[in-house]
Order: sequence, then structure tokens, then C-alpha cells
Amino acid sequence: MFNWISTRQKSVKKFDLLLNHIKDSDLNYFFENIKVTDTLEMNVLPSLEYRPQCCQQLDTIDCQNVFWWRVEHFLMFDCRKIMLEDTHLTNDNIVWLLECWMDGSGLKRLQKMAINGNNLNRNVIVRKVKHILLDREAISAMSESVIPEIADGGAMIEREDGVKAIIPFILPGRMVFRQFELYVLDKPNQQE
Repeated sequence: MFNWISTRQKSVKKFDLLLNHIKDSDLNYFFENIKVTDTLEMNVLPSLEYRPQCCQQLDTIDCQNVFWWRVEHFLMFDCRKIMLEDTHLTNDNIVWLLECWMDGSGLKRLQKMAINGNNLNRNVIVRKVKHILLDREAISAMSESVIPEIADGGAMIEREDGVKAIIPFILPGRMVFRQFELYVLDKPNQQE
């Protein structure tokens, strides 16, 4: 199937890859030969040892069952929006990613990140990076992406070039959809 697609099209705008069982070599063939330009949605089950061997620059990656996803994959897949479910990433992995974003060494195109995994705790993550705490009103004024009805303030982090991002805190009693979320603000010089 992947060979057929790659011989007929240079790239595809959107691709949904939903395969319960896939050989690691077939998934690598997909990443190496099918260029996705906008959105890649995946729910695949490669082997536990699977590691992608190729990178892609696309707008959105939305994946479920990504137990195989490691921190280096964030840098391999240069995305604007990253949404991952069922990862094995740790709080320290997320801290490292935030540090890469803050010092400008990675995730330069990132606009939104939402991750569910093994007991990620955004409070623990935020304590480990330089940030400014914001109340609910300040976040609402700064970002249309953060839903004020569920956000109880949050933390603002800043990249070396002045671009800012919000890590919202969820109101007590509200259902947490993603254990970690980050929203990059549209304008680099917005006031606090």
C-alpha cells in the first residue's frame, strides 16, 4: 500500500494511518517515502523496540498508542501542533523539551502541544523551568487558545527570541483532557 502511494504522489496533505499491527520496516518505509505536508493522524502498534529512522516537517501530528515515542522524535518531526496519547514520556522529558524550546534549539515551529502519558504532572514540570505565574484573567487576555472556563491560571514561559507560551493549570474538579498542554502565543512581544 505505501509503495503504491509513494509511486503515484510526491506528497499527501493529510494521512490517517490506523493499523493495529504493522511491521517496523513498513512503518519506516512510510516515514521515508510518503511526505505528509499538513496532518498525520496515527494509531499504530509497532514493536515495543520501534524507533523511527526518518524525520518529517508537517503541521500537525496526532497520535494514539505512542508508547514508542521518545524525546528525540519531537526534534525529528518538526511540527506546529503535537498531540500524543498513551506516551511513556516522563516529567523530565517534558522539561527537557521545554528547555529546548526556550533556548531556541528545538521545536521552533511549535504552536500547541498536548500530551497524555504515564502520570505527567504539569505542576512538577513547571517548577523545573523558569516561568511567571499568571492568574485566570491574565491568561484569558493573552491567549484565545486556552479555554478560560477550565483554566485556573497557569505559567508563562519565554523563548530567547521573546516568543511566549502558556502552560494552563486546570480548575479543581474539571476533567483533565491532557496531562500536559502548552500554547504558544501568536505575537512575540505581547505584554503580561
